[in-house]
Amino acid sequence: MREFDILAYEVKLGPEIYGYFTPKVDDVVLKIGVEAGGIIRCLAKEKDILILYFLNENSQIPPPHFIKDKETEREGLVMFLPYDRISDYIDLLRNESPIKAVIEKQLERSHIKTLREKVGEGERR
Repeated sequence: MREFDILAYEVKLGPEIYGYFTPKVDDVVLKIGVEAGGIIRCLAKEKDILILYFLNENSQIPPPHFIKDKETEREGLVMFLPYDRISDYIDLLRNESPIKAVIEKQLERSHIKTLREKVGEGERR
């Protein structure tokens, strides 16, 4: 398991964001095309990155895999989720701090999380 603090994030939204991925699964290289409605890049202080693709309903959901991101030259994990989950992730990233990315040994169990906070701490007005 590997954890890192998410210090910044970028959101890309659009009706049809296309990408091709070539993950290696069971020693077989797959070429998978996906159609996403949104992408979130979660950045750490160092070279770590977690990229979340939120796929349109007609896209096959590929397994998560490690990548080197061409735009940021960071290395990390790319995960694929249904588009209807994107608002949950944006809400968490916008409203909570600190947040950690957790990359599990079983990649499909990787996730983001908040740290423990007191009950009722909520937003102060």
